[in-house]
Amino acid sequence: MSGSIIVCHPLAGRGRGAAAAPTAPLTVDLGAGAPADTALVGGKAAGLERLMAAALPCPAAFCVTTAALEHYLDDASLRGRLATLVAAADFGELRTIAFEAQLPAQLVEEIAAATERLRARAAGVRLLAVRSSAADEDAGSHSFAGLHETQLGVPLKGVGAAVRKCWASLWSRQAVAYRAQRGLPLAEASMAVVVQALVPASVSAVAFTVNPLTGADDEVLVHATCGLGPTLVDNEVTPDIAIIDKRSLAVRKRDVGDKHMRIDPRAAGGVVRSRSASTAPALCDDQLVELARLAIETEHRLGTPVDVEAALAGIWQLVQARPITTLDADADADAGPTSFAAA
Repeated sequence: MSGSIIVCHPLAGRGRGAAAAPTAPLTVDLGAGAPADTALVGGKAAGLERLMAAALPCPAAFCVTTAALEHYLDDASLRGRLATLVAAADFGELRTIAFEAQLPAQLVEEIAAATERLRARAAGVRLLAVRSSAADEDAGSHSFAGLHETQLGVPLKGVGAAVRKCWASLWSRQAVAYRAQRGLPLAEASMAVVVQALVPASVSAVAFTVNPLTGADDEVLVHATCGLGPTLVDNEVTPDIAIIDKRSLAVRKRDVGDKHMRIDPRAAGGVVRSRSASTAPALCDDQLVELARLAIETEHRLGTPVDVEAALAGIWQLVQARPITTLDADADADAGPTSFAAA
């Protein structure tokens, strides 16, 4: 696609209460190739926009912007209560704010319209991945991998509920503690939400274009598991580990992990967990090489070492890419190869 990001402005004068109609877009269709404002769409969505602008393979997606959360808080007159709870560090009550009131009418309309446009761009899509995209997420100096919510297997009519669950994770105890440790003001925290066509992955993987454990820049490190990816971030399996030579694309090393659990989308919505007795590698050499080649191409087009999260369903598709923060001495100690927060 070419041109500008498609944005949908809410209709003035509609909605509940006395809250002013928002001036920023509530939804943004990703994939038009124009620069994305991280303050509006968050780190994940901005990263996806860069991948799409670089003509890299990604599932169709749109973003519910930070303006949507701000509009919700204003429309439901929740700002005063939010400030009080932030000051008191009342984590349990903070999370309930996302469910205090109904979504504003114009936001409901915008989400429905954006979902229909996504359906038009992704023929046959029935399920979605709905993922948090905080405004300060996936920056070079910090990562919120695993701290914010991801909802997989969301039916097309379930986006609003999934968005609220993502919003609630902005104020989880873990996310609040992480921000406090990093000196990130909680009162200024905001969140957008990415809505992607769910890739029904037979294999999910994360590939690092520089080995974050050794700093070696001549190899690609891959972690892979069967099915959808959350078993990696939840440490429910030991993934397969492979090292691919960056120049020759030869597989230097491969260790097969204990992939005893897998997650797959349920046709009616949601996901199903199942046990697996297979001891076979998740990927053959050709599939590893294809993934390594895609990761290297991503690094070249974005101009920085990256870890990419990818899903294999016939072909590889990228669901996210981040700078490798562990190359920085000030980076997170916990942002290792299992930082897989997507489908």
